Amino acid sequence: MPEIILKIGAEGGSITLYGVRRNNDFERFSINTYDCSDDEAEDDASRDISQISSPNSASSWPDALNLLKRYPSWYRLYPLVLHPDFESRILEEVRNCGGDAALELWREALSET
Repeated sequence: MPEIILKIGAEGGSITLYGVRRNNDFERFSINTYDCSDDEAEDDASRDISQISSPNSASSWPDALNLLKRYPSWYRLYPLVLHPDFESRILEEVRNCGGDAALELWREALSET
């Protein structure tokens, strides 16, 4: 069953990075975008990424970050969900992409959730 690693929102949509855990390690990642203008939005719970291999999936954490970086301003969006096992890695990437100001905004937003 996929777990949400990171969900970030923007006005009218979101980007969600999922991970599939096997033997206590995450070994498959997938990214999904939602745009409220889409006619056929797919329910998050119905996604099974354990068997897919596509341009929207990755088998390592560095490749999962590359999926996220397809959206160059992802770190400017509002964090909605952040998996505790990935918090330090994601926040480090936010700092790398957006500097201390972006990191502070994310920490504030996450403390509110």
